[in-house]
Order: sequence, then C-alpha cells, then structure tokens
Amino acid sequence: MTTATNTSPAPGIDVADIMALGICVIDCDLNVVQWNRTLERWTEIARDDAVGMNLGTRFPRLSSPIVRERLANVFEAGHTAIFSAALHKQFLPIPDFSRATGEQMVQRAVVRPMDHNRQYALVMIEDVTAQFHQVNQLRKERDLLQKSEAMLQTNQRKLRQAKQISERALRAKGQFLSNMSHEIRTPLGAIMGFTDLLTDTIHDAETLATINTIRRNGEHLLMIVNDILDLSKIEAGMLVVEKLECSPHDVIEAAVSLMRAAADAKGLQLDSRIVGKIPARAETDPTRLRQIVLNLLSNAIKFTASGSVRVTTEMDQSGRLLIRVRDTGRGMSNSQIERIFQPFEQADSSMVREFGGTGLGLSISRELAGMLGGALTAESELGRGSCFQLTTSLGQFDAEKMLHESCRVVPSSDRTEAINYVAESVNSAPLSCCRVLLAEDTRCMQHLIVRLCQKFDATVVCADDGHTAYELATQAQVDAEPFDVILMDMQMPLCDGYSATRRLRNDGYHGTIVALTAHALEGDREKCLDAGCNDYLTKPIDRTILSSVLKKYAPVPSA
Repeated sequence: MTTATNTSPAPGIDVADIMALGICVIDCDLNVVQWNRTLERWTEIARDDAVGMNLGTRFPRLSSPIVRERLANVFEAGHTAIFSAALHKQFLPIPDFSRATGEQMVQRAVVRPMDHNRQYALVMIEDVTAQFHQVNQLRKERDLLQKSEAMLQTNQRKLRQAKQISERALRAKGQFLSNMSHEIRTPLGAIMGFTDLLTDTIHDAETLATINTIRRNGEHLLMIVNDILDLSKIEAGMLVVEKLECSPHDVIEAAVSLMRAAADAKGLQLDSRIVGKIPARAETDPTRLRQIVLNLLSNAIKFTASGSVRVTTEMDQSGRLLIRVRDTGRGMSNSQIERIFQPFEQADSSMVREFGGTGLGLSISRELAGMLGGALTAESELGRGSCFQLTTSLGQFDAEKMLHESCRVVPSSDRTEAINYVAESVNSAPLSCCRVLLAEDTRCMQHLIVRLCQKFDATVVCADDGHTAYELATQAQVDAEPFDVILMDMQMPLCDGYSATRRLRNDGYHGTIVALTAHALEGDREKCLDAGCNDYLTKPIDRTILSSVLKKYAPVPSA
C-alpha cells in the first residue's frame, strides 16, 4: 500500500505566515479579514487587532480618491491593481527596518480579487527597498557617467581648441622666426659682404684693421643671431637633425683647424688625437656635430689664459662616439656647472662683463647632443680647468674600417695653404660665359651680389621682384639668350620668389634657379626645392660658395 507524501506545511502553520510577503485579505469596504505574521511584524499590529480593522480608517492614505478608484476596479471589474514602488513607494506606512534613518519601506503591492463574486481581495505586499535603492544608485551612477561623458566631450573640445590655438601660435612663431631671420641676416649679409669687398681694394694697414674689426663684429653678431634662432627653433620643436654618412674625425678636425688661430693668438697649445679606434665613416648630422665641437672649443679657448686645450675622440662602452674637450682654464664649482647649461646663464656675472657672450651656446649644444642620440656633460674644479664630454650616436658603421691613434689633425699651415688653394681655384674659375639673372628687392644686396658676380666675370641682369624676373627670364628664352642661372630671392614684395619659380616651372622653364634667402630655419631648403629651385644659398653671401654654385651651373667655355 502506497503512502501519500504530505507536502502541506506542518500542522498549525498557515502558508501565508511563512512567506516573506506581507499578506492580508480585505473585503470591498477595506475591512481586514486575514493578516499574516509578516504584516504583524512590519506594522506591529497584532493579528487579533488587525482582523476587522478598516484599512481606510487606520491608514488614511488608502482613502485617497486615486487609491479608492483603483481598489474599486478590483472589486467591481475584477482587475488586478499594482501599486509600483516607482510611483507609489508605500502601500502601507511601514518603517524601513533595515535602515536606522526613519525612512519608510519601499513596497510593491498587488491587489487581486479572490472569488467570482469579488467580495474579497488578496493583498500581497513585497519589500523592494533594497532593489529600489539599487536602482536609484544605478540611476545616479548613470547620471554621473553621462555628466562625465559630457565633461569629457567638453574637455576634448577644449583640448582640440587649445591644440588649434597652439598650432596657430607655432605657425605664427615659425613665421616670425622666418621674418626675423630675413630682416636681420639680410643687412648683416650686406655689411659682411661689402667689408669683404673692401679688403680686396684697400691695402692701407690701418684701414684694413678697421675693416677687419667691422667684419669680426659682424661675424660675432651673426653668431648671436644664429644662437637665438637655434634656441627658438628648439623651443618651438622646429629644429630637426639629419642623419648623413660622414667622417666624424674630419668634422672634428675641421673644427679644431678653424679654432687654431684663436688658440695661437693666446699662446695656447691646441691638440687633437684619437684614443683607441673610431669609425672612419658613420651616420650623424655633421653640421650640428661641428656646431657643438666649435662651441666647446671656443669656450675652452675663451676661458683659458694659459696652458692648453686638448681634444680626444674615442668610443665609449655603449658604442657611441665620445669627444672630450679639456682645458687648463679657471675651472668651475659644482653650482656653476649646474647653471651653465641653462639658457642665458653663465658661470657668474663677472664672466659676462669680462668675456661677453649670450649664455646660449652650451644650452643649445646640450639640446643638440640629445637630438644626436647622446649627451653633453661637464666636470670641473676651480683653478684646475674643465672637461666637457660629448657623446653622440653613430648609427650604422663598418667595424672593419676604423681610424686609430696614429691619425692626427693636419697642421694649421698645411690646411691654410690647402684652403687658400681651393678658394683661389674657385674664385679664378672662368665665368665669362655665365649670364645671371638676379631677382633681389634690396638695393644693397643687389649691389653686393652684382659686384661679386662681376669679380667672377659673370654678366648680371637685375630684377626688383618676382614678376619682373619672370618676364625677363621668359623674354630671354624667346630671344634665344637664356640666362644660365637665376639667383631668386625668395622673399620679395608684390611677387615673391616662390610664386615666380612655380610660375616659370608651370610654363615649362627648365633653366637653373638658385634660391637666395636669408631664412635659416629647418625646412626652408625643402620649401625652396619643392617650389622648383635647383639649389639653395643663404645670406650672408659667402663669395666662395657663390662662385662654386655659379661654376656648377655655368656653361663650359669653348676651347
């Protein structure tokens, strides 16, 4: 005989009493018929007291028109009424026992008819306080996230605007530097060019000494201008170093040779040697490497009253080139070493009065050293001299082609003879067949370049602006007497050199156009070449370079 399993609650236990819901039964007049233990605990109204109690009288909120209307639909139409937490929060005024805040329990109440006669309704009340607060917290977090996203979008917009402003400022600074380079270097070029011409015609010793003083000060001023432009380019992020194959030893040798006269004038011994082995050829920026070494040598000679300046070149343990410049000068303290690499700073103010200078050279040199993949440091002791150490990356090099300790700098007398021979060879080059069109708006520069070209026996025709240069070049072709070289100043009023060059190239002009500019900023050369120029010269005009450029493009005279 099979015994049925008893699944009903234990005797004496009402199912409604063991549920977590508050359950009661009411009639159509809102009188309580049943009241479970959960409601008894929530409301602190005993079951015996609750049965027969009128909910509308005990809880006036239930007598409100809206609630009574919805309850009437339960009894009259048999509809189920749901009192949601979001809209009503409390069906009955029950405290929130989970919080000591005095807040009410958030409830979800469902009221449905119990019989077909709709005399009684079952009320089930669920405590949804925790869910309600969770939803509220999620809403707050969503609102906070939306605000954060809005702030992020606002900040991104501000960053874009700031970037645009910064880029405009950078472009404006670049344009300013370009203009200042032109406005300063053009008159400097005239000053230095005409003093150079004067030395060819004057033989009086006193007058020559005066002219040389003008020339030296012009060169000094040009050096200051170049330093300021370099620093500005570094700060603006506009200075870019190249990576070219060259001989580091030759670069250092040239710098030492250039400074030998200054060392001889002070009675200083200037030596240069290789320690161990260094690559014969390597990859670096020879112009910037030479600039750093010249600055270190210039400072060493300037601040050394007697003794020597020695340059050693070797490879460090990490495979970089290590150049040391040692002097027997006055030396520096540790605090002075910290200052000298700052822009416009020198070891102390007395040095400015005694030696002059802008205090930019070492700051620029350190920045350049970093851009070359190395560093510039200093060691010194007061009264014992200083040692500056420059390291630079060498890129790819052939480890089997090395220079060793037996290599030395060519003696100054030998180099002077070699330099003079090259200069005389260039300046004496036959240019009598060379026809030059000079497009230059500055009268003094016109006069200077014409004089230099005439010294090379070249024929020169001048134009004051790009439009005139275009017409002269075009007409010369029509007349079958084309110019061999057009020296095109790139910054002129009305029609600049860029526009004139592009117009000529667009019209099929294939003659040589050499850009002539006082600009000395990174990218200027590429800008000129992109416009259609074949070559590029900067002011101040170097007669030797000008002569070699003209010789490069001039027709070969018939035998």
